[in-house]
Amino acid sequence: MPIHILALALTLAAPAAAHIALWDPAMYGWNASDPNQNDAVTPLYNLTFDEWWFHGYIDQPPAADTFMSLPAGGIYHGQVACNKAFTSYGDSATQEELYYACDTIGALHTSDAYGTASPTDVKGCALSIAYESDPQTVQPEDFAVVSTNASCPWFKDVDFAIPADIPACPADGCTCQFNWVHSDDSGSEQIYSLMYRCNVTGATATEAIPSSTVANKCDYPTDTSNCTVGPRQPFYWLQAERNNIFQGYYDPPYYNGAYGFMDGAQTDLFAASNASTSANSTNSANSTISTNTAAASDAGISLMISATVNVYVAVASAPISASASSVSSSMPSVSSVSFASASSPTVTSTGGSCKRRKRALDVDDQHVRRVSRRSRARRAEGDST
Repeated sequence: MPIHILALALTLAAPAAAHIALWDPAMYGWNASDPNQNDAVTPLYNLTFDEWWFHGYIDQPPAADTFMSLPAGGIYHGQVACNKAFTSYGDSATQEELYYACDTIGALHTSDAYGTASPTDVKGCALSIAYESDPQTVQPEDFAVVSTNASCPWFKDVDFAIPADIPACPADGCTCQFNWVHSDDSGSEQIYSLMYRCNVTGATATEAIPSSTVANKCDYPTDTSNCTVGPRQPFYWLQAERNNIFQGYYDPPYYNGAYGFMDGAQTDLFAASNASTSANSTNSANSTISTNTAAASDAGISLMISATVNVYVAVASAPISASASSVSSSMPSVSSVSFASASSPTVTSTGGSCKRRKRALDVDDQHVRRVSRRSRARRAEGDST
């Protein structure tokens, strides 16, 4: 057999082992007629935006009405592999029995020994979502990571826990993205990204996910002081255009605790907005209390002055009433002071702090009565003469 024919036969007999993809029929670039598809595993490095965005498949949407389903509060069960043939979408039962994401360690880009039950050098994969169905409209910054798997890619079957508080997608669905950046000690540096038409099922929440930001390097959960709280964007790194993170070639960003990602559902998507709402409510309440306290203090001062002055005026005038609708700690239990007549001042009080003021008013009242009696006596003397 000629050498080139032998080489072609070997290529068709075994799947090519390159890198890793998350295989789902809702993927942009899905080739339903090729059970041995492996072009989607090609890594992305130093490409123009049109080349790396949607992995170059933006004009190859999935079949109509085909969606990746993300159950709110549930688990998306996926398959990561270096070739579609190793998944349930292949056509070889023997190949589909593969336990790991590939039949060779090279495609996994890790220093872990092949077959290790608990790998330590894989850096995690992510699922992100954008609430926009049109591939020509959606932008890299529209995506928010909703789930990670810290042991991905290693085992072929991979689970992504979906947060319970994400809302339903628009009628035409959402766009989802698979993201992976491998360890810096295992091969050339690059990123992996694939797009899917997706939908959120069983959603009960209605609040939109806030705008996402790029995750800071930190040390979750040991030290979260520098961790980004709230929605985080996927990493767009080492491309010729539209990067959102600019670390050096041997300083790759990861979808794990080193950048604040928790393993599983990202349950802090609304944490920043909730904290802001709580802080605004507290500030508003404090502002209202301060305003009322100042007003009450002014009312208290005015009330005490009026209570002394108006008693004397009331001798020769109509009944006078003074009141304060709100009070501060300086006058915590006075609600009103009224004078039904010149001789009967009344203090309405619910606490002991007003008793001292009432006693002061009683003294003033006695003085008023004495003045009034002397005035009547003088008028009587004048009439008698």
